[in-house]
Amino acid sequence: MLVVLTDALQEVTSSAMFLAALAVVVALAGRLGAKLWTLVGAAAAAFAVHMSAGGLWNRSSLVVDNSGDGFLLATLRGMATSVPGLWTRAWPVWLVLIAALALHGLQPGTERPVRRALLTGSGTMLALALVCGAYRNRYATLEIAALRWVLLVDVVTVIAFLAVGFALLKASKSLGHGPLLVWVAFVGSGLFPFASGSLSRTQFVPLALLTLAALTLAVPWLSRRSSTEASALVALALVTPALLWFDLARVGAAQNRHFVDTRIVAPLEAAAATGALEVQIPELLPHPSMAYSRAFYLERYEQAIADYYGLADGARIVNP
Repeated sequence: MLVVLTDALQEVTSSAMFLAALAVVVALAGRLGAKLWTLVGAAAAAFAVHMSAGGLWNRSSLVVDNSGDGFLLATLRGMATSVPGLWTRAWPVWLVLIAALALHGLQPGTERPVRRALLTGSGTMLALALVCGAYRNRYATLEIAALRWVLLVDVVTVIAFLAVGFALLKASKSLGHGPLLVWVAFVGSGLFPFASGSLSRTQFVPLALLTLAALTLAVPWLSRRSSTEASALVALALVTPALLWFDLARVGAAQNRHFVDTRIVAPLEAAAATGALEVQIPELLPHPSMAYSRAFYLERYEQAIADYYGLADGARIVNP
């Protein structure tokens, strides 16, 4: 219960927990004890609170609806941006997942319906990888992104995610329910980041769950390898996400800090010292995805910034 309530404090983990709870109900065909039903109810209640929170929707709309497209089209574009972005940053993890699904499907003794489902899941994920790669290669030359590409990415994403979930449900007799629950939690954790078009730091939880899903599929297959091979491959799978993110975080955070110190803090401190009535600061950081991108959003924080740095009464903070 403490885990459920803790995850309820943040929308990404709340949606992950809620979909995982639904997966438990489906996997066990509704045959749950009182304790499990209590946890499912708590997860559902927490998710309902987030879904009915006006502040969450207002904050999300600042990200997704910045082109006048309206919520639906902006959400479709956001998904077509975020999912390929996760693929680009974590392609080795995706490939482990694709390979593990195929290897389990080709395992001797696998029942034909299970084999078909696993290979379909692997194939649709491979198709998603190809579509994401093609989309990312063309995105820079498209105006916002041609709608046909947006729809292609979104449709293939939905099909692939559902196909993998169905495959893991069919294979739960041999693989257990762990891979299914982790996969569904991954999909749930992506509801808000994917729909809002978010990238980088907001994808940490989805990436962690995606990695765990790949490992829960790879480890049973690795257990049939030699201990040396298995240990090396597991270590590689654990280290890969850290390597993918380390350079991005190191460079991006350092450049952001230098930018804030020289272009934002210095002018504000100078204005406070001289009593200037106007000070200019940039609105965006050089790497907004590596920090809270609206930390200096003046429509929201101008007065708070002025108070914090002790600017003169009536002083205005403006963007160049």
